[in-house]
Amino acid sequence: MKYVFSGLIIFFGFFGSVSAAAPQNSFTVAPSGAAVGSTVSLQALIYNAEKSTVVYTVVFANPTKAINTQTVSIPSLGAKTIKTDFVVPKENITITASIQKAVTTKGVRIATLEKAIGNLSIGPAPLSKTSLFLKSVEKTPIIGKVYVAMDAWRLVQLEYLTSVRDGAKLRVGSSLEDMTKGIITENIQPALTGTPAPIPEENKISGGGVLDYVTYIFSAMLVQLFANQTAFFIASGLVLLLILRTIFRRVF
Repeated sequence: MKYVFSGLIIFFGFFGSVSAAAPQNSFTVAPSGAAVGSTVSLQALIYNAEKSTVVYTVVFANPTKAINTQTVSIPSLGAKTIKTDFVVPKENITITASIQKAVTTKGVRIATLEKAIGNLSIGPAPLSKTSLFLKSVEKTPIIGKVYVAMDAWRLVQLEYLTSVRDGAKLRVGSSLEDMTKGIITENIQPALTGTPAPIPEENKISGGGVLDYVTYIFSAMLVQLFANQTAFFIASGLVLLLILRTIFRRVF
């Protein structure tokens, strides 16, 4: 059985290394479904696939004005998450994150990188029956305090899991870029020229193993769970019932 398990790990690790794609620019908000008046974090993940360091000017804007502008320097095959706070309005509004300017350290402008990263609609979401029930629970004396404490803990863990997911995603994508360079240098180039070519140190794979793929998959799943308040409390209730069932079985 242990050989089968080891074989599955190797298979999925190899399959992931072949099929995974380098990180793409993305625009997200955390937490999702936040209440009106609460502060959320707008997050733009920028991945630099260029061969040199690029300085990006990123703009968060609504239809009428810019909300925040930041300039970051990202090395080749590197990534950074640019964040800015935003208060959820009473009416839905569309927020756009875009790369306003991209230049190399030598001042050369890269117009092909200057484009929108994504759009998000932020505002009051219609409350489901479960959400209305949770709102009523919040007003109860004892259970309400437990609910508020758990929800605060959920938001802290959501931020942490998001950073873990983004870090693993970067390592997986970077390792794929390194792997591609290694294959070209080690296999394709010698086949074309007929002479072996050593792999430069900077092109050797230094990360993105099975652990990184597993970390990315599970952290991405947990981010989805913790971002959904209703799903989080349902899952927490099921875990609590399982714990109580185990305790009662051992006691009685």
